[in-house]
Amino acid sequence: MKAAVFYGKKDIRIEEIEEPKIRENNEIKIKVAWCGICGSDMEEYVNGPVVVPTTPHPLTGKTAPLVLGHEFTGEVVETGEEVKGINVGDKVIAHPILTCNHCYWCRREVICLCHKMACIGLASDGGFAEYLVVPMKNCYKLPKNAPLDKLSLVEPAATPLHALEKARVESDSNIVIIGAGTIGLFLLQIAKIIGIKKVIVMDIIGARLKIAKSLGASEILNIKNKDLKTIKNIIFDKIGIERIDTVFECAGHHSAVELSCGLVDKGGKIVLIGITASFSSINTNEIVICEKEIIGCHGYNKEIFKRTIDLILNDKIETSQIISKKISLTNIVSEGFEELLKNPEKHLKILVTPFENEK
Repeated sequence: MKAAVFYGKKDIRIEEIEEPKIRENNEIKIKVAWCGICGSDMEEYVNGPVVVPTTPHPLTGKTAPLVLGHEFTGEVVETGEEVKGINVGDKVIAHPILTCNHCYWCRREVICLCHKMACIGLASDGGFAEYLVVPMKNCYKLPKNAPLDKLSLVEPAATPLHALEKARVESDSNIVIIGAGTIGLFLLQIAKIIGIKKVIVMDIIGARLKIAKSLGASEILNIKNKDLKTIKNIIFDKIGIERIDTVFECAGHHSAVELSCGLVDKGGKIVLIGITASFSSINTNEIVICEKEIIGCHGYNKEIFKRTIDLILNDKIETSQIISKKISLTNIVSEGFEELLKNPEKHLKILVTPFENEK
């Protein structure tokens, strides 16, 4: 079968590899319809291997080279003998988190904190291929008429829902989202759904801020070349915000982490979602004296993933402005990874299909 295989930094190759086989009775084989290029995939392409293991992963045993892609939907083409409730021909989506099923966190169903946690497409072969095999417990059956392109965005939308719930944000709070990429724009929409009235979105790309405004941002602010003092003056004096209760860092950059800590008011919360390539410098004395709370957010649980499916199926979350391009697997490097690098202002989510007739 055709697949996009990651070998290392700037080295993804379209190759013919062996089609995966069902090896366990509880596994499902999926014909991939769509798979989104995630920021994590971009990080591997630009700086990798970052998460992709260079020694055998303790859960999957995999190392590079492997097939990237963890935001996928498709159709079932084969099932293991113990699979119940999902049949050949069904449309499905799967969350990509693989777990040991035994550790402290697995017993509490906090799957993203499993001690051996692995991600399909980063620690095992993923969705940038014609077929992949996943455990039944990761799969969710979809309606026959489900839009598989839109639903490939469930995975990146589930994390913001998880983040908002972890932050315990009240409806009368003033929140700031730093980073108007896919995660930030989903967080904005979900914040509005749960009734948060004042949402300020910041970014350095004007086109993304325009989308944020169209999706309901109370205020947008381009922070390119602006320091903390200038940003505070704009928010508190020109915009007239009294205080900032919670800041969500979705940019994945050390400067955004530092800005988050500087912006939030006394007793406020900083929710870190983005993964940064470099360490941040934070004044911990200010965190202590002002009783600020730092919350890390990575992933979601099964219940949140299911609720996110329902939000997209019921058109509660807008995806059309976030899906900026659809391409074939054959062109994933030139029209996907390289395009995102060269023209970030033009793109948010690029979807990939291994089958031309899906486009």
